[in-house]
Amino acid sequence: GINAEYMGVGRFPMGDKGRGVGIATLPNQVHAESLSRGFEFNLMVVGESGVGKSTFVNSLFMTSVYVDSEWPGPESRAPPTCAVQRTTVTMKERGARLRLTVADAPGFAASIDNENCWGPIVSDIDDAYEHYMDDESRIYRENISDNRIHCLLYFIAPTGHGLKPLDIAAMKVLHTKVNLIPVIGKADAMTAKECASMKAKVLADLELHGIQVFRFSSDDDDEEDRLPASNADERAFPVFAVSSSTGAITVNGRTLRGRQYPWGHVDVDNALHSDFSRLRDLLMRTHTQELIDQTANVRYEAFRVSRLDEMAVTPATPTEQDASGSLMARVENAKIQSEKRLAKLEAEMTQVFATKVREKERKLQEMEERIAQQADAMRQELAALQTVLEQRKRDFQKERDGVDAMRNIH
Repeated sequence: GINAEYMGVGRFPMGDKGRGVGIATLPNQVHAESLSRGFEFNLMVVGESGVGKSTFVNSLFMTSVYVDSEWPGPESRAPPTCAVQRTTVTMKERGARLRLTVADAPGFAASIDNENCWGPIVSDIDDAYEHYMDDESRIYRENISDNRIHCLLYFIAPTGHGLKPLDIAAMKVLHTKVNLIPVIGKADAMTAKECASMKAKVLADLELHGIQVFRFSSDDDDEEDRLPASNADERAFPVFAVSSSTGAITVNGRTLRGRQYPWGHVDVDNALHSDFSRLRDLLMRTHTQELIDQTANVRYEAFRVSRLDEMAVTPATPTEQDASGSLMARVENAKIQSEKRLAKLEAEMTQVFATKVREKERKLQEMEERIAQQADAMRQELAALQTVLEQRKRDFQKERDGVDAMRNIH
């Protein structure tokens, strides 16, 4: 290769001394383009109700991603079979624009029978991969929206014990599809000793059942922008115990985010009280792009290969002609599958349209019946008024005839 530092020596003089070719400006160009385009990050939080998922998300991004509300009554609570719900907000910080999507499954583990309660979560993840794959297969691929889940935070109840059977079953399904990070919620409900013990038990359960969680890398030249040396245990101990709060308290004249208790206080941003600050830095400060790249290059590619294998027709003899035929068979099979999906979507839309039309016709019929009843009532009332009016006319005429008769006598 050509070393730009030596250009200008001998036969190749440089036009501007010291400026070089301009390769050094490429990072600045990429940086400017990235700021102009913006970033997308999709986070999913999973866990049973009451483990602090919503408070954690609001604390993590220091904004009301979930609008605060009072505890709903029984009639307004979400049904236990509720599907995955996505909330999207746009955030800006020092010129960087982030389109954040938070996905939550409010009905997770809320039924008496929780068998396969993770089904809607898996379907949502696979659907996002499927839609992205369809968008990539189009002729015009401009402005492809990335709805793939880049990180899944699985919240564990602070019981002081290991994982529940439900947690194990759910994570065994999810760990191959997304970047899975186990999080112990409401860690301030335990002592420091109990918290460390539960972390060890959770990690032992993960290793026992072969559940692969996301491990943050540290092989970066710039160690200041990656994991500090004091936090190196996060790589070997990838279980976080967090305490979250969106309220402010005052301790010794200092205002901080946390919770006040009769026996002391919890500082959300204090690493000695909670892993919140370390997890926040790993998610949003040092390893965000790694999560996105891992999703695109590993998780999505595994899904894509699996889908292509399902569509592929394996030839008996791998000749070039057979390989060409296999490719054409893949294309034809993909076309058939797309047509089936479109037909299914059309049938569903037709059914929805027919349902709406029937509902509209029913409402119109009810309205016509009400109008007809009102018209009959008005006709009856008008007939009664007309009868009264005729009777009064007859009475008036009778009185008039009597007055005329009296005049003729006189």
